[in-house]
Amino acid sequence: MRISITLFSLIIWCVAASGGFAVGQPADTPQTAPAATIDSSLTASTSAPADSATAMYPVSPERRALLNKYSTQRLIMEVVSEAFSWIVLLIVAFTGLSAWLLKIASRVTRRRAIHFVVFLFLFLLLTGIISFPLDYYQNYVVEHQYGLSNQSFGAWFGEMLKQFPIMLVFMSIPLGFLYWLIRRFPRRWWAWFTAGAIPFLIITFIIVPVVVSPLFNDFQPLKDKQLETQILSLASKAGIEGSRVFEVDASRQSNKLNAYVTGLFGTKRIVLYDTIIAAFTADQILFVMGHEMCHYVKHHIWYFVGLITLLILLSTWLTARYLPALISRHRRRLGFDSLTSYASLPLIFLSLSLVMFFAQPATNAVSRYFEYQCDAYSLKINGYNVEDATIAFEKLSAYNLSNPDPHPLVEYWFYDHPALQKRIDRMRQLAGQ
Repeated sequence: MRISITLFSLIIWCVAASGGFAVGQPADTPQTAPAATIDSSLTASTSAPADSATAMYPVSPERRALLNKYSTQRLIMEVVSEAFSWIVLLIVAFTGLSAWLLKIASRVTRRRAIHFVVFLFLFLLLTGIISFPLDYYQNYVVEHQYGLSNQSFGAWFGEMLKQFPIMLVFMSIPLGFLYWLIRRFPRRWWAWFTAGAIPFLIITFIIVPVVVSPLFNDFQPLKDKQLETQILSLASKAGIEGSRVFEVDASRQSNKLNAYVTGLFGTKRIVLYDTIIAAFTADQILFVMGHEMCHYVKHHIWYFVGLITLLILLSTWLTARYLPALISRHRRRLGFDSLTSYASLPLIFLSLSLVMFFAQPATNAVSRYFEYQCDAYSLKINGYNVEDATIAFEKLSAYNLSNPDPHPLVEYWFYDHPALQKRIDRMRQLAGQ
């Protein structure tokens, strides 16, 4: 459902980018639970066998070859999916399919607000059906081929169905507001929309951890009370008070490892995947948590709110500047003649998607800088324990099948986290090794 969630992924992008001890890997568009999107990279998780630590780490030559193959395949699929989404959005717009969906919605109800929700529902349904074969191969078949997912098809498909109404709600509000502004302020709607997006993003930060994420996974207080005490002590040392520590049954989805700190105000929480608890020692977990606490302490969440606001401003300004003329020139093929028509939605999505794609090098560079900053912070707050920090990164690579040393161009364009080998080298430099 990549096409269907172009805006949805933007809405939660800064939530994803500001947290999650993800490894160096091309960031993936959320495909299943928004709970997984909070951790920012190749979402997933599932219980591994009891002896999996020996099988996966240290990394054997066979495992190394597998992770290189997997990383390459995921990168190719990422590019293919992006291009596919653009093509489908163009087809839906220029074949008149979007205008046809709008006519169907208009027959259901004449009330403008409900009219739009019906149209959006039909649009998401259509693009979801078109995208399904590619989504199925990329996020179900490939993950099973490499032994990363333990979900049955029913469980995987059930999460997709569960995500659909969430997308509909999350997208109806900002998009309905967008079209109202286009009609009300035809010259400056893009500026007003950008301003209105800021409180919406902040509200999203507040409600996602406590409302959306629990729909896909169970969040329970950390069972290991000694580890909980150590984490809260580290949080106190970092100046973070009032946090709660949760473990999430991410092993329901796959065997990948992750942890994150998320939320604002009363919703802030420290979350560990049950898979990382099983695979890491306490000292390795403390390094991960020190890293995650840095995102909170350094207010990276607010920097990302600012960054995403700039992206929204740029994409909506470009939309306002160029789409009206394009629509006027091709109105017969499109089946509508104005940006105010709800049928213009695929073209707005296309504009947004193109801006996000070509802005990736800049946004990823900012994210990689923050990751280096948090690695250094965690190293310092944990007493420069380089050995456990290094092992933590190596285990992440082994379990998540992440290439620790990708081509520089691939890292530059697609990686929102630095390559693992670079992070390890940087830590050793900081520790004087």
